[in-house]
Amino acid sequence: MVVGTVEEGTQEELTNLILGDGAAEDDGTTGGDDKPEAAPDEIDPSDEEDVSEDESDDGDPGEEEPVYSVMVGEEEVQVTHTDLVKNYQERDSYIKDTKKVEKQKQDMASKLADIEKETQSVREERAMYANELSAVVTSLKAEVDEGAKIDFNALADEDPAEATRQFMVFQQKKESLAKAEQSRQQILEKEQADMTKARDAFMQEQARKIISVRPDLADPAKARETQDKVDAYLQTVGFNDQEVRGLVDGRLWLMVDKARRWDVLQAKKPGVRDRVKKLGKNVKPRAPKSRSEADQDALTVSRNKLKSSGSVEDFAELLKQR
Repeated sequence: MVVGTVEEGTQEELTNLILGDGAAEDDGTTGGDDKPEAAPDEIDPSDEEDVSEDESDDGDPGEEEPVYSVMVGEEEVQVTHTDLVKNYQERDSYIKDTKKVEKQKQDMASKLADIEKETQSVREERAMYANELSAVVTSLKAEVDEGAKIDFNALADEDPAEATRQFMVFQQKKESLAKAEQSRQQILEKEQADMTKARDAFMQEQARKIISVRPDLADPAKARETQDKVDAYLQTVGFNDQEVRGLVDGRLWLMVDKARRWDVLQAKKPGVRDRVKKLGKNVKPRAPKSRSEADQDALTVSRNKLKSSGSVEDFAELLKQR
């Protein structure tokens, strides 16, 4: 063992190495080039409170959402709180949309009513004008017919000026009559076009009603075939062509078609009964034939047999039975 003296600086370094960094920090000195390790960050008490609050807000991740029992018609259904909120929101949105659509329908109906009212007013004015034109046409036609009786050549010989005046008046009345008749014809054509348009719209509406009851008639070929059968059926029960064409109400059409199909079904029933009868007849029991009745039947058979054959043997058999 070698014992030597330790210098003062060397002794201090050894002490720091033995005791560690803590001793160096307590002494406020550092030894050599070694750096002290950084101390862990200290947690502020306010930060701890924030962390605890966040954890409390998150709640238990394993906690289940509450479930409620609701009645849907006669069935009990289990729904979550989220579903209840979602369904309420959807229902509220649906109610608002429905009210909006209903309001739009009411506005449209009001506008259509106003248009129909204006159209009716125009029709009434047109009808009044047509009546006035008819009166004018009647009056002008009478005047023109009266003017046509004038002998303008003879009148020109007697009074040329008067003949010229009356001829000009006659020509003006003829022109006025032509214009009045043309205007009246235009009004009549317009009324006819409106009536045709209204009839077409009515027929389309009736067709939609019929198809709603008989969806099979949506097929044009099927509809045409059924229409022909309905027309023929109406004619068989006494309707004329004009009356057949006048059947435009969908309700009456369905009633007639139903009656037609019923008659067709009823007409098939007698044939069914006949076929059933041919399969077998119900024979009522009766008393057995007496001896005289049996002999009479045998005699009839022998007579028929002799009549068909003409043989001597059959004649002999007949004589025996007699």
